[in-house]
Amino acid sequence: RGSDGQYNMHTLKYCQDVACPDVTAKAGGPYTEECNGQPTSFELNGSRSCDPYGDPLTYSWSTNCPSAYFDGPSSARTYITMDGPPPCPTTCNATLAVSSINGSDSDTAAITVQDTLNPWLVGVPVNTAVECDSVPMPANVTAQDQCDPDVPAFFNETFSNCACDGQYTITRRW
Repeated sequence: RGSDGQYNMHTLKYCQDVACPDVTAKAGGPYTEECNGQPTSFELNGSRSCDPYGDPLTYSWSTNCPSAYFDGPSSARTYITMDGPPPCPTTCNATLAVSSINGSDSDTAAITVQDTLNPWLVGVPVNTAVECDSVPMPANVTAQDQCDPDVPAFFNETFSNCACDGQYTITRRW
């Protein structure tokens, strides 16, 4: 009762999001990324996480990925960086924990870092014709790869005789 003797009525309205009946973490994913060298970085998105009453959420990302860290581990969206030579493919997880005054939840997303790009050769000479007494030594050819710093380049050399005297073909393959 108020001071005037009348009853005062107060209505409290609570709106609950039916699509989000509880505090819910949504880590997104699964994430499949191409190895892009060292380091390999890509975005994780937990922005679909929700609170049933629209209250603010706090975010906390964690991972079991090798040599990995986050640029914003307490943000809904963050970049994960794997800062080491990951064996490819690498499969690991990122876990997002969210909380609000209404509760907490966590969700885990699978991460796969793959290497689908072939290595390439550096220093391969162009095809050339030379005199028999001036055949160059084999070139120093190396192999490179985005994800593997130790790719070997293998060398094979074959000789084949031609129909003409004193002529032959050398085929060099790396």
